[in-house]
Amino acid sequence: GYDILLKSLFLLKEKKLNFVCDIYGNGSKKKEILNIIKINNLLNQVKVKGVKKNIFSLYKKYDLFVLSSKFEGFPNSLLEALSTGLPCISSDCDYGPNEIIKNNINGLLFKNSNHLDLYKKKKYLIVNRDKLKLYSYNAKKEFNYSIFNEDKIHKWEKLLKKK
Repeated sequence: GYDILLKSLFLLKEKKLNFVCDIYGNGSKKKEILNIIKINNLLNQVKVKGVKKNIFSLYKKYDLFVLSSKFEGFPNSLLEALSTGLPCISSDCDYGPNEIIKNNINGLLFKNSNHLDLYKKKKYLIVNRDKLKLYSYNAKKEFNYSIFNEDKIHKWEKLLKKK
């Protein structure tokens, strides 16, 4: 879903909204992502960085986490971000994010594969900084990584015991 993310960032740039986006990780799509960044003249706003070991300290540097996946299983990165109090925007794909994000409480969900909806949600949060603060507060208050994982483990145990 990096194409969705980058298209939405291009729209933000067209509207002359200030932002910086760092993409972490390595993979087979890195060259393609770098090419999209270059073609859309986003080199000053978007940086692709390698894998980092202490990811939790990185989350504290940012105002917002975006998960633009077109499909997900169970997104650990989303869990990690919320557990640090980082407000999140995620695609509302079939599985995962909508079980984690409480829409308009600790983050926002955007229509899957819809860069325009993602753009609108990001623009809304850039203009309404108080919402970022509220989502951060709610994520810290309502989300506890270990309790969340413990709940999921109990559900798996029940399911496995039934078989």
